[in-house]
Amino acid sequence: MVNWCRLRRQLIGDFDPGKIPPRIEVPVLPRALNDFIQRAEQPDVTALELGKCIESDVGLTCELLRLVNSSALGIRDKASTAQRAISVLGVHRSKLTLLTAAVQKYLKPREFRDFDYDGFCAANLERALFAQHFAKAFRTDADLAFAGAMLVDCLIPKLDDELPGFYPVFAETSPQTKPRLIDHEERALGWTHAMAAAQIMLGWKFPDDLICCVALHHCPENTIQHAELKTSAAAAVALAALAPDPLVQEPHGLPTLLNLGLIIPGMNFEIVAAAVAQEFIAAGVPKGKHLLVADRSAQPGPARERREVAVST
Repeated sequence: MVNWCRLRRQLIGDFDPGKIPPRIEVPVLPRALNDFIQRAEQPDVTALELGKCIESDVGLTCELLRLVNSSALGIRDKASTAQRAISVLGVHRSKLTLLTAAVQKYLKPREFRDFDYDGFCAANLERALFAQHFAKAFRTDADLAFAGAMLVDCLIPKLDDELPGFYPVFAETSPQTKPRLIDHEERALGWTHAMAAAQIMLGWKFPDDLICCVALHHCPENTIQHAELKTSAAAAVALAALAPDPLVQEPHGLPTLLNLGLIIPGMNFEIVAAAVAQEFIAAGVPKGKHLLVADRSAQPGPARERREVAVST
C-alpha cells in the first residue's frame, strides 16, 4: 500500500505559493467543489450529502450527469440528479471526475494563439486511456490513473498563453537535438509544468494520490523500479506519459515505453494499443488526432538516459 501523503511530502513538501510560476494566476475553485472534496474524504458520507454539495453548481452537476448518462456506462434509467449520479458512479469516481472537470475549466487559457488545443485534448484522452489499461494490468486504481493522465499537462495551455512561443518553438525543435520538455523548462524557466501543477493542486487541497501521479508523470523508470509504486496508478500514468503528444515532450518516449513494456509481467502492449484505438475512435476524436497507435515505426531500442526525481524505496 502506497503512503501517498508521505510520498507527496517527499516530492513537493507542503504548499508553497512561491513555487508556482509568477505569471500564473491561480483561480479560486467554487465553494461547492471545495465542500465536496472535504466531505468525500469522510468514510461515512452518503450520496445524498454529496449531491447537496454539488447541485448548487450547475456546471459540476452537468459534468456528473454527462458521464453517468454516457453510452459507455450503459445504465438503463438515466440519472437526473447529482445524488443519483454519485450513487451510480460511486464517491471515488465522482470525486475524480469533478476534479478533472474543474481543472480543465479553471486552467483553460484565455486564447490559444498557435497552440493546438484540439490536438492537446486528444493526446490527453489517448494517454488517459493507456494509463487506465496499464492500471488494470497492474490491478490497481484505474479511475485514479485515468484522472491523473488527464491532468498531467493541465497547466501547459495556460503557460502557453502566458509564455507566447515557448511551447510551439519547443515542439518544432529538431528531434536530433531536442531535450525532454521538463529538462528544457528547468533550464530555461527554473521550474517544470509537472511540479507547478502539483503545487497548484496541493493549494486546492486535491487528494495526495492524484497530486503524486501528476508530480511523477515524467519519471517512468523511478516508478517502475520503486518497491511500492511499481504497480500503482502513478506508474501507469508515467508509462502513458511516454506516448507521443503534439509537443513531443519525450523525444525517445515510445521506444522507452516499448522497452519498459517488455519487462512488466503480463503486459502485452499490442493488445493494450488495439483496445485503446477502439476506445479512442468510439470517443469521436477527429481523424488524424490518434498519435500512438498510428505510429508503428518505433521499435524497442536503447532508451535515452534520463534524469529522474528521486523517490526513496
